[in-house]
Amino acid sequence: MRWYLVADDEQRPRLFSLERLDSYETLSEPARLRSGHDLRSVWTGLVRRTETPGRVAVRARLREDRLDLAGRILGSRLEDVEPPEDGWCAVRIVYPDIESVRQLLQFGDHIEVLTPADARRRIAELASDLVRRHTPTT
Repeated sequence: MRWYLVADDEQRPRLFSLERLDSYETLSEPARLRSGHDLRSVWTGLVRRTETPGRVAVRARLREDRLDLAGRILGSRLEDVEPPEDGWCAVRIVYPDIESVRQLLQFGDHIEVLTPADARRRIAELASDLVRRHTPTT
């Protein structure tokens, strides 16, 4: 069984897996609910968004020694893993939209997005932005 915290992050509702939280702070003020919503309606929307099969199927190569980590991070989004070849596994990851592929950046050089072209292009854009932001100025 997996437990979640439902909370806002930058004005948007999100699910936080309790097993991934390092710490928390208890606040003195009571929880505020969105107008027209209760915990059940927010939960239902979040579950639909995160656990419903995605509309974007990403094919990628992932280093074999990162499969365990990928399973923990990607969860049910990691739909297919082919047997390793030369230290790499072909994987299929589903997302609700292209923008969600940003999650794959945490795998750094241990992953290569192959298809679709829009996902590969978005990863390249995000990586280029990271390089630009982290290049030392002289």
